[in-house]
Amino acid sequence: MQRNVFSTHMNSMFDTLLLLPLFQGLAQEDFTKILGKVKLHFTKHKKREVIAAKGSPCRELIFVLKGEVSVTSASDAPAYSLTETLPAPWVIEPQSLFGMQTAYAADYLSTEETSTISIDKLAVINELFKYDIFRLNYMNMVSNRAQQLYERLWRSCTGTLEERIAAFMLLHAERPCGP
Repeated sequence: MQRNVFSTHMNSMFDTLLLLPLFQGLAQEDFTKILGKVKLHFTKHKKREVIAAKGSPCRELIFVLKGEVSVTSASDAPAYSLTETLPAPWVIEPQSLFGMQTAYAADYLSTEETSTISIDKLAVINELFKYDIFRLNYMNMVSNRAQQLYERLWRSCTGTLEERIAAFMLLHAERPCGP
């Protein structure tokens, strides 16, 4: 009886992991190989627990599997900040794993009980990047983010005060929707 419960749990976890943007399109056979080689760190976060802090080094990919996370971005001189709530599934700052700035740009706090999986940078480089689908998904995710930010920079910020505030929020939001 316990074996069936375990098997059902594993299939459910498989399905959830395959919904994550970086694993979409990956064959279940390839995903099984990955799970055999890559250590996944499962974490359950209580409500209001810090998942990643602004300025701390990004040494892993953190996937939010279940729950919601508040993301707070602040200006350098803390004159203002923007907090938004993002639901699972998604990945926290994949663009911060590589490049010149490899620290988190925002604070990530669970707003309810939240489940995450993390995969360290070396496993990403040595194992996950071997798979074309993963590499393509990663490049598309980071490129899409860069393109969206570039497009936002050139949007006009004219109009009423209310329209300028809305434009400011859209410029600074991770996802321009939701609370």
